[in-house]
Amino acid sequence: LFALGILPQGVLPTTPSSAGSVPTSDSTPPVITAISVSYITETSAIITWITDEPAISQVEYGTTTFYVSKTDWGSDLVTSHWVNLCGLEPNMTCHFRVKSKDSSGNETISEDKIVTTLALPDTVPPVISAVNVSNITGSAAIITWITDEPATSQVEYGTSISYGLSTALEETLTTNHSITLTGLEFENTYHFKVSSADEAGNKTSSNDYTFTSQGAFSTLLYSAITIGAHVHQLNYSLYNGSVHTITVTKVEFLDEHAEAVHTIAGSDLAELWGSGQANPSQSLCGSLSFGIPPLETEVKKWQIKWYCLDAEGTPFNVTGQCTTP
Repeated sequence: LFALGILPQGVLPTTPSSAGSVPTSDSTPPVITAISVSYITETSAIITWITDEPAISQVEYGTTTFYVSKTDWGSDLVTSHWVNLCGLEPNMTCHFRVKSKDSSGNETISEDKIVTTLALPDTVPPVISAVNVSNITGSAAIITWITDEPATSQVEYGTSISYGLSTALEETLTTNHSITLTGLEFENTYHFKVSSADEAGNKTSSNDYTFTSQGAFSTLLYSAITIGAHVHQLNYSLYNGSVHTITVTKVEFLDEHAEAVHTIAGSDLAELWGSGQANPSQSLCGSLSFGIPPLETEVKKWQIKWYCLDAEGTPFNVTGQCTTP
């Protein structure tokens, strides 16, 4: 009956079936979202992301967007991707982009991302240089030094290499350090060393240094700039660092040949200062002007000599040399 085209009773004609047709090919690449970086160390980082369909994983990376390195393609088709970047350098800024490819070979590449690895722990202490002592008086001195990185400041000091005294720790981080020592004794030789610690706590100390505090009495003599074309000025002072009042009976100014060329005495002192006495922690100051400016080489050799009496009337002298021509 079928051969004659006659259908059996109850059988209806049908249209051709589509069951055997060729399926449409997949040309849509995966969609990448949620790119993230975690577990960053000095030399590695883990990159994760998500795709909207199963795909394999790869990361391209490098110090620039040229991406000179890349990981191997993963073999598993997944939607949650996980790639470990290793072999990086400490404190490295690394550019990267992620790639995913589905089972049909459709590939997607993300935009550029950046990860910075951790720096190695700082174990290097500061380097101390240019240790210097200035402004030395009978009771104080200023200690300065430089470090190659910001660091704290402290000075240990004393009359022996054992020190025994220290300044309060200055916790402000700086490269230019300055600490003032106070409460020193007159005419004593002091040992000291400086210490600095960086932000990571790495501490270093200098070698031992020494300086000698001044006596109870100190003098300063310095040259001023010439005034006009014909006047030169010498400024001078005497500081009484003792606990007693002293009396000045005469002041001499000596030239480069150590010969006295000017003297202030007796009544002149009374005119200048009201009296020739200097109380404790007091300075007697004045200046001299010359009609013709001395040569600089001569000024450097000028000296001053103070003739004094202590509280018991015992004579003593204080001398000094010109410091700033």
